[in-house]
Amino acid sequence: MSLNQLEKSWFTWLLACLMVVVLLLSMTEPVTSQSKNRNSTLMRYYCSMYKGLSPTYFLSNLNTTLSSLRQQLSVKGVRYADARALLNGESVWGLASCRGYVSTANCVACFNYAVAQLKVCGLGNGAQAYYNDCDARYENNNFYADANIRSGVVICGNTTSRQSTNFKKTVQGLVSDLRVAAPKTSDYYAASTRRVINGNRTVYAIAQCNRNLSQSVCQECVNSRYSSLDACLPGTNERVVDNGCFMRYSSTPFFRLNQTTDLTPFLGDGEGLYS
Repeated sequence: MSLNQLEKSWFTWLLACLMVVVLLLSMTEPVTSQSKNRNSTLMRYYCSMYKGLSPTYFLSNLNTTLSSLRQQLSVKGVRYADARALLNGESVWGLASCRGYVSTANCVACFNYAVAQLKVCGLGNGAQAYYNDCDARYENNNFYADANIRSGVVICGNTTSRQSTNFKKTVQGLVSDLRVAAPKTSDYYAASTRRVINGNRTVYAIAQCNRNLSQSVCQECVNSRYSSLDACLPGTNERVVDNGCFMRYSSTPFFRLNQTTDLTPFLGDGEGLYS
């Protein structure tokens, strides 16, 4: 084979390889983009104004706690994790929670975003970050039984339903049923949908408490957050969160229809506001 033929053969092989790479990238890019957009929606974060007594031991314990949380969330089906590290008096308690509809991969990806945000706080001895799909928190004291019932982060969207009366009534009924059901489920999570009264739109909604709470505190938390969401109506995409629970509704799907909860066993006579 001549030199020119070898060069042409080599060029043809290289071109074919490049086409395969481009094809693979074009196939994977939408999935990567969707995952990044889904998990990088930061709602709010908080940094403590106080510092750890010993930066070396504090950071070591913080990294140990965060690593343990990530390892737990990496297990299929796990959506809640807590961990504690204690060395030379610098205790770090940590908690992470993903929404019940989130896949394991997206849960870990969201947690990674949260960790990056928490580390913005530097040596602050407490921090928390809330995302659409997860939240994470650490403190130098045991906060596991706490829920910030009286205050929460409420994010009201800027789009209002044109069927304001029927949309509002549908959302109130759905979210009220979820606040009754969620504390009674084994994982403090419930998701459901409902068609807008006399309309063609569907409302998607969830309610979820951190599993470290008692059932009564979870109930109190979602009751309070329900009232907060009600103030956003007839907005079409609203979220509310605090240290103990999270609620969200939207006219745009954010979970699959096969991920809904059968609410019937959890709703006794008259327990839902709008049955």
